Formats: sequence, C-alpha cells, structure tokens
Amino acid sequence: MQSAGVFLAIHRNQGFKVEHYLAIDSHIQVLDIRYNDLPLRIINVYAPTNAEKQKKAFQQLSTLVIKDSTIILRDFNSVQPQSDRLSNQTNATTNTLNQLLNDFQLKESKYNGAFTYQNSGDASKQSRINYIFGPVEIMNNTYLYQVWTSISDHSILVVREDHGVE
Repeated sequence: MQSAGVFLAIHRNQGFKVEHYLAIDSHIQVLDIRYNDLPLRIINVYAPTNAEKQKKAFQQLSTLVIKDSTIILRDFNSVQPQSDRLSNQTNATTNTLNQLLNDFQLKESKYNGAFTYQNSGDASKQSRINYIFGPVEIMNNTYLYQVWTSISDHSILVVREDHGVE
C-alpha cells in the first residue's frame, strides 16, 4: 500500500487480519484490522508540508479516529515537542496536532529519541517528525525503532511489541 510516500507493511504471521482499507487521499490511509481478535484502526499519515493543508489534514484525522482503538502513525511534518527539532524553528500546526492527541487521549510510543528526518542538502536541519500515537494501553506495550536507508531522507519506522527487552 503506497501513496505519496506513504507505505505500511504488516507482518501477517503476527496475529493481524486486515478487514478494510481506504485511501482517503494521497496523504492519509485508513486500515481496519484485527490483532489477536482486538479491532484496531491504523491511520497512516504523510502530512502535507504546507501549513494550511497540514492543519486541514490534522482536522480531518479527528473524524477518522475511533476512541481507544486507533493508532496514528508516520510522517506528521510537525514537531512534538520542541526538543525533537535541532533548530529553533517552530511549526504553526503543532497546536492542531496537540489538540487531536489531547481530545482522543493518544500517547506516543516508547522511542529511542533520535531524529527521523535529515535535510539531504543541509545536515544541520534535523528533526523528529515521524511518530506513532495511540491509546495508553496499546502504547505502553509498543516500542518504535528506526532504520536509516539511502533511498529516503526519513528513517524507516518499525513498531514492535515491547516485551521488556530493548
């Protein structure tokens, strides 16, 4: 499943059963699955870089979230929190994203804290704009890893269940 730089791969031998897939537009994919018989909605985001379009996309996400069973992940092109940006630049849409996270009580997955984006023309421009957010019960049991590749200026994110081993 790929659209506008958005790609989602699920290991089918890990208890996942895909029930429904919908590409909202080139920036948002919705995947309804069952994971060990638990219904779960995964929203894969590749947020626009234009602030107005980005704000609209974040507002649209709020219409797609199912409380307590939605995971939103990938490239938000928005920084959470300020410490995730190497420069002091701010992002005008961070408040819209924060509102969404607060409204649905979505928590960030555990993560190693490294930047996930590096400007290919200027290595001093680094930030963490790739995240996974979800219900506390799910995020307490997941861990986000990253893998760098030469085919993108973003790292690949790998989400795993956390069994207490890092």
